[in-house]
Amino acid sequence: MKKADRLFYVNRHSCFLLQYHMVLVMKYRKPALTGAVKGCVYNALREGLENRGCNVLGMNGEADHVHILFEAPPNERLTELANVLKTRSARITWKRYPRELKKNLLG
Repeated sequence: MKKADRLFYVNRHSCFLLQYHMVLVMKYRKPALTGAVKGCVYNALREGLENRGCNVLGMNGEADHVHILFEAPPNERLTELANVLKTRSARITWKRYPRELKKNLLG
């Protein structure tokens, strides 16, 4: 997706600017996004969005949720995107930080 020096994106038959604000919440709203876990989750979310052709404008949050502001192409299904992002970030983070997540989520 390229803006071509405009305020909106252009493809063969249309122009568009679709910006979304997505909030992803931790399971049971447990405060698990701290330290290295937070960085890992943010990186996984950013990479997942970029792999799907989205442009991340901002990402922030607290220990129990993440806010993401991004631009997406018109053919992107938001429900599918949310599912992919949550699954991908959870798998990557559980592989790298199982002890921290067990302590924060289960204990």
